[in-house]
Amino acid sequence: MSKLSLIDTLLGLIPSGENIIRDLLFVSLTRIHGGDKYIGEIANPLLRAEALIHIGSGEDLEKLGSEYLYRMVDLHPMGVLIYLSKIDPSDIGLRLYTYVIKKAMRSINLLALAVSYTGSRRLYDIFTGIIEGEKDAKKILNISILLDAIIFRYSIDEVLPFGINTIENYMSNSKYPDILRRMLLSTLLACHAIRGEGDVDEISSVLIRGLRLSTDDPFYLQAAPIIAKNLYVADKIDLSKDIFYRLKELKNRMLQSYGPLSFITPTSPGKITRILNNIALIINSLIHVFNAFSRSERLIDNKFAIEYLGSLLHESMDPIILAVQTKFLIRENPHNVGETIDRYISNSDKILSKGEKYVTYRNLGQIYTLKSITDTGREHIESILLQKGFDIIQHFILGLYEESLRQYPISNNIQT
Repeated sequence: MSKLSLIDTLLGLIPSGENIIRDLLFVSLTRIHGGDKYIGEIANPLLRAEALIHIGSGEDLEKLGSEYLYRMVDLHPMGVLIYLSKIDPSDIGLRLYTYVIKKAMRSINLLALAVSYTGSRRLYDIFTGIIEGEKDAKKILNISILLDAIIFRYSIDEVLPFGINTIENYMSNSKYPDILRRMLLSTLLACHAIRGEGDVDEISSVLIRGLRLSTDDPFYLQAAPIIAKNLYVADKIDLSKDIFYRLKELKNRMLQSYGPLSFITPTSPGKITRILNNIALIINSLIHVFNAFSRSERLIDNKFAIEYLGSLLHESMDPIILAVQTKFLIRENPHNVGETIDRYISNSDKILSKGEKYVTYRNLGQIYTLKSITDTGREHIESILLQKGFDIIQHFILGLYEESLRQYPISNNIQT
């Protein structure tokens, strides 16, 4: 069966009333393959505009009415933010513009992804306007992790030309924890390395000098993976891997202290909660970093990633870790995708309960976007989906759409 007929057959499994899901698939395919092949198939005006913006045809945008955009802010806020990145705000009016900003304030992660995807300075100014004046160190940590993701566009291949001043301002605040300021310095280090600027050796020396580990400091558990990532970008591979291995050792020690639980002298609920929270912080931060690695076209040690994620998976049986490891398995051997995907689905279904099976296919949608996956590999995934119902296909498309924003940011000429 040809690729076109596979896609057509897949579309036939989407009910006629689910036009948004259908159009999200076309927008995602436009990001993956480029060109205007799918533009004419997109019925929704906002999603059609989204696809046109991606291929650089913003001059062909249809002007969308305010009432329509008001409805779409709630239904598809990412699309409205992408549209707003291209048009003059005066075209939609101050009332709607303010409403969009208020919506963005409720989901700073969504706004950060929109900034990264579009490379829009206008959206970045909205982002900085929302975070301006924030003093709480915990919130600054989360903001700084988002800034790192924005600057490197959720990968490690390029640097956006804004965000550095905000990083430097945070780094100069001596009231923030040392590990937070080191993480910020690591972002600057990676920027210099990618741009070929500054003394990378000197900055990395300052960064690691006196770096302390902690088993229960939430700041360290979230910041250390970012530091390790940025050291890797700066070609400080051994230092990077050392931090990754130390984090794994920390997690293992936490697991050992968590169990087995004693029925004679039970571990206090507060201690259990703290240990589990800390383990979750490590795993979530590592997933974030290795996902960024998986999107990169820079030289990556796939075998290290496969082995490292495999050890984490053995200890935690987390379906997201399994999906990320599968990305590296495909990168390492792109011509054996069919077997790799079949094994991923089988192992993921063993981890998840019957009611959670959709997670397997949402993650499969993310795997589909990989730049290293072959057409034959994508056709294999499509053939699997043809055997599934709409609920599974819907989750696949949602995962596909979301990951395509990270995997295929708009080529810049940075937008205004």
